[in-house]
Amino acid sequence: MGRRKKAQLYDIIQKIVYLYEKEKRDFKTIESLLRTEGYDISRSSIHRAYKDYSEAAKQYNEWWDKIEILVQQTQSKPTSFMLSSLVAMLTQKVLEFTKDIDSFDFEEPEQLIAAVHKLSQMSQSLEKHITEKLQKAAERLEEEGKRRNIDPEFLKLIKEEIYGV
Repeated sequence: MGRRKKAQLYDIIQKIVYLYEKEKRDFKTIESLLRTEGYDISRSSIHRAYKDYSEAAKQYNEWWDKIEILVQQTQSKPTSFMLSSLVAMLTQKVLEFTKDIDSFDFEEPEQLIAAVHKLSQMSQSLEKHITEKLQKAAERLEEEGKRRNIDPEFLKLIKEEIYGV
């Protein structure tokens, strides 16, 4: 695990953000205020902490924008399709997170392994569920087609569309 920054150690990132964004203080003023409160932190450390926070907030907002788009695009589809897409997005996020070994912030690495395992299980379960639903739909289509004397070629086209063949 990488070395923790002073703003993280002191747990004052929210205070830095508040002072900078809400009270419109500059980093030198923030440094002076924090030093009078007993924090041993430099202006450059404060600036880095704010920059890291800003980048994380930007990524967070982009993530939520993607989720909103996903929900809008899949709201007319079965829930399993939306869930499958969300699991894929979460898996991508976990993989991005694990690319940088210094970003590990787990007390125990087993937590990360368990999270990846659960995502994998969810993905497999959803894939199985979707496959079963498609299979049942195709079987029902076949039964109804025979019962209603629907053209077999037409049924074949529909089944190809269902299975994406």
